[in-house]
Amino acid sequence: MLLLLAAQVLYLCREQAAEIGFIASAFKSLGYTPPQMHRPEMIGLTNRAFTDVEGQEGLYRLQLGLMNHASYRQPFPLIEVSLTDTQGVVQARNQFHAGDFLSPSVVRSQMAPDEEHIISFVMKSSAADVSGFMLDFF
Repeated sequence: MLLLLAAQVLYLCREQAAEIGFIASAFKSLGYTPPQMHRPEMIGLTNRAFTDVEGQEGLYRLQLGLMNHASYRQPFPLIEVSLTDTQGVVQARNQFHAGDFLSPSVVRSQMAPDEEHIISFVMKSSAADVSGFMLDFF
Protein backbone atom coordinates (compact mmCIF):
# COMPACT_ATOMS: atom_id res chain seq x y z
CA MET A 1 0.00 0.00 0.00
CA LEU A 2 2.81 2.42 0.87
CA LEU A 3 4.52 1.76 -2.45
CA LEU A 4 1.26 2.43 -4.30
CA LEU A 5 0.71 5.64 -2.30
CA ALA A 6 4.27 6.80 -3.06
CA ALA A 7 3.72 6.11 -6.77
CA GLN A 8 0.51 8.16 -6.72
CA VAL A 9 2.25 11.08 -4.98
CA LEU A 10 5.04 10.98 -7.56
CA TYR A 11 2.52 10.94 -10.39
CA LEU A 12 0.39 13.78 -9.00
CA CYS A 13 3.42 15.96 -8.21
CA ARG A 14 5.31 15.36 -11.44
CA GLU A 15 4.99 19.00 -12.57
CA GLN A 16 6.28 20.32 -9.25
CA ALA A 17 9.21 17.90 -9.16
CA ALA A 18 11.72 20.64 -9.95
CA GLU A 19 10.54 22.55 -6.88
CA ILE A 20 10.37 19.62 -4.46
CA GLY A 21 13.82 18.11 -4.04
CA PHE A 22 12.90 14.68 -2.67
CA ILE A 23 10.37 14.09 -5.43
CA ALA A 24 12.95 15.06 -8.07
CA SER A 25 15.39 12.61 -6.47
CA ALA A 26 12.77 9.87 -6.52
CA PHE A 27 12.08 10.51 -10.20
CA LYS A 28 15.79 10.34 -11.04
CA SER A 29 16.26 7.08 -9.12
CA LEU A 30 13.41 5.57 -11.16
CA GLY A 31 15.02 6.76 -14.40
CA TYR A 32 12.32 9.35 -15.11
CA THR A 33 13.18 12.92 -16.06
CA PRO A 34 10.47 15.26 -14.79
CA PRO A 35 9.15 17.83 -17.28
CA GLN A 36 10.81 21.22 -17.30
CA MET A 37 8.85 23.86 -15.48
CA HIS A 38 8.10 26.67 -17.92
CA ARG A 39 6.36 29.75 -16.54
CA PRO A 40 7.11 32.73 -18.84
CA GLU A 41 5.02 35.01 -16.62
CA MET A 42 7.73 34.59 -13.95
CA ILE A 43 10.34 36.18 -16.23
CA GLY A 44 10.69 39.92 -15.75
CA LEU A 45 12.60 42.80 -17.28
CA THR A 46 15.39 44.41 -15.28
CA ASN A 47 16.20 47.01 -17.95
CA ARG A 48 15.54 47.81 -21.58
CA ALA A 49 16.96 50.06 -24.28
CA PHE A 50 15.43 50.74 -27.69
CA THR A 51 17.55 52.60 -30.26
CA ASP A 52 17.97 53.15 -33.98
CA VAL A 53 20.87 51.28 -35.54
CA GLU A 54 23.19 54.09 -36.57
CA GLY A 55 23.48 54.53 -40.33
CA GLN A 56 20.89 51.79 -41.05
CA GLU A 57 17.47 53.10 -42.09
CA GLY A 58 14.60 51.04 -40.63
CA LEU A 59 16.76 48.93 -38.26
CA TYR A 60 16.22 49.07 -34.51
CA ARG A 61 18.23 47.50 -31.69
CA LEU A 62 16.49 46.24 -28.57
CA GLN A 63 18.55 45.37 -25.49
CA LEU A 64 16.81 43.66 -22.58
CA GLY A 65 17.75 42.47 -19.13
CA LEU A 66 15.82 39.29 -18.28
CA MET A 67 15.46 37.78 -14.82
CA ASN A 68 13.81 34.55 -13.72
CA HIS A 69 11.69 35.38 -10.66
CA ALA A 70 10.65 31.74 -10.15
CA SER A 71 12.29 29.70 -7.38
CA TYR A 72 13.47 27.08 -9.89
CA ARG A 73 15.43 26.93 -13.15
CA GLN A 74 13.44 27.25 -16.33
CA PRO A 75 14.06 27.42 -20.10
CA PHE A 76 14.62 30.75 -21.81
CA PRO A 77 11.38 32.13 -23.26
CA LEU A 78 10.30 32.65 -26.82
CA ILE A 79 10.15 36.46 -27.12
CA GLU A 80 7.70 38.18 -29.44
CA VAL A 81 8.55 41.81 -30.21
CA SER A 82 6.11 44.21 -31.85
CA LEU A 83 7.37 47.57 -33.10
CA THR A 84 4.78 50.35 -32.81
CA ASP A 85 4.38 53.82 -34.29
CA THR A 86 3.54 57.02 -32.39
CA GLN A 87 -0.16 56.06 -32.32
CA GLY A 88 0.48 52.55 -30.95
CA VAL A 89 -0.21 50.75 -34.24
CA VAL A 90 1.96 47.67 -34.75
CA GLN A 91 4.31 48.18 -37.71
CA ALA A 92 6.42 45.02 -37.45
CA ARG A 93 6.36 41.82 -35.39
CA ASN A 94 8.94 39.10 -34.95
CA GLN A 95 9.56 36.13 -32.67
CA PHE A 96 12.98 35.33 -31.24
CA HIS A 97 13.91 31.88 -29.96
CA ALA A 98 16.71 31.51 -27.40
CA GLY A 99 19.10 30.54 -30.20
CA ASP A 100 18.52 33.93 -31.82
CA PHE A 101 19.86 35.93 -28.86
CA LEU A 102 22.09 33.56 -26.86
CA SER A 103 25.38 31.83 -27.57
CA PRO A 104 25.10 28.06 -28.28
CA SER A 105 26.55 27.10 -24.88
CA VAL A 106 23.98 29.22 -23.00
CA VAL A 107 21.01 28.10 -25.13
CA ARG A 108 21.33 24.56 -23.76
CA SER A 109 21.21 25.82 -20.18
CA GLN A 110 18.30 27.23 -18.25
CA MET A 111 17.64 30.50 -16.46
CA ALA A 112 18.62 30.16 -12.82
CA PRO A 113 16.48 31.90 -10.18
CA ASP A 114 17.32 35.61 -9.75
CA GLU A 115 20.04 35.50 -12.42
CA GLU A 116 20.07 38.37 -14.93
CA HIS A 117 20.75 37.80 -18.63
CA ILE A 118 21.41 40.76 -20.94
CA ILE A 119 20.27 40.05 -24.48
CA SER A 120 20.17 42.10 -27.66
CA PHE A 121 18.66 41.75 -31.11
CA VAL A 122 17.91 43.83 -34.19
CA MET A 123 14.55 44.25 -35.93
CA LYS A 124 13.60 45.84 -39.23
CA SER A 125 10.56 47.95 -40.04
CA SER A 126 9.61 49.75 -43.21
CA ALA A 127 7.55 52.30 -41.25
CA ALA A 128 9.23 55.68 -40.83
CA ASP A 129 7.70 56.55 -37.47
CA VAL A 130 8.57 53.57 -35.24
CA SER A 131 8.72 54.91 -31.71
CA GLY A 132 8.26 51.99 -29.34
CA PHE A 133 7.82 48.28 -28.80
CA MET A 134 5.74 45.69 -26.99
CA LEU A 135 7.00 42.35 -25.62
CA ASP A 136 5.36 39.01 -24.98
CA PHE A 137 7.09 35.98 -23.46
CA PHE A 138 5.99 32.47 -24.37
